[in-house]
Amino acid sequence: MFKEWLYFITPDAHLVSLKAKNGAIRWIIQIADVNQGYWASMAPLVVRDHVIVGVSGDYDNLRGFLKSIDPETGKTQWKWDSTPPAGTPHASSGA
Repeated sequence: MFKEWLYFITPDAHLVSLKAKNGAIRWIIQIADVNQGYWASMAPLVVRDHVIVGVSGDYDNLRGFLKSIDPETGKTQWKWDSTPPAGTPHASSGA
């Protein structure tokens, strides 16, 4: 919760902001494209003026990432790829 707003993630990688008192939708944003194989299951984490969200993919070629979303506007503040690119020396293959 941030101020009077609640945040939650949908499995199809959307972040939803609701007014805590009545459930009115403030905004819904797409974090990643489910048609590319992304999905989301973690709860958002509010840290000061950041809503931290993350996604991973159904396929080996999709990189997981974290995003910081502005809790007031729903705009992306930053994005960090949590999976190194293919071919990165000493990176685990996940297998």
